[in-house]
Amino acid sequence: AVKASYGKGFTLSVSALFVTTKTVGARVELSEQQLLLWPGDADKILPTDTLPRGSRAHITLGCANGVEAVQTGLDLLEFVKLEKAGNKGDEVGEIGGGKLLYFDNGMWMLVLSKRMDVRAMFSGYYGKGKLVPTQSTNKRGSAFSSCTVV
Repeated sequence: AVKASYGKGFTLSVSALFVTTKTVGARVELSEQQLLLWPGDADKILPTDTLPRGSRAHITLGCANGVEAVQTGLDLLEFVKLEKAGNKGDEVGEIGGGKLLYFDNGMWMLVLSKRMDVRAMFSGYYGKGKLVPTQSTNKRGSAFSSCTVV
């Protein structure tokens, strides 16, 4: 399923926006077809976690200084764990087409009244691997003068 989907376009369904002290993200609800591409171990922080498949599906919108984008998915899993434990957050009010919830510790979620569809292209899965530093051959001082291949 992964190889057949490289370069394929999808419509992702955004159900909520969330903010923590470290990240800003969009919660994505995956279709059955999209779940076929989802790694089996992606929805765990601890080996004992039993969260629904696709719980970590998100779009990173921003990170605090010094925070890597991977943190956004971990933050979303914290929301999911709270919800699973019965904590639905404190409703602050209705704003911007949704219900604003506060979950303590600087964790906010805007649950959208109407899901927002966004178009995306599946370009692959970059799993755990050995970091390989590379250098650009671009002599014009590109913003991408070096990168890391995972």
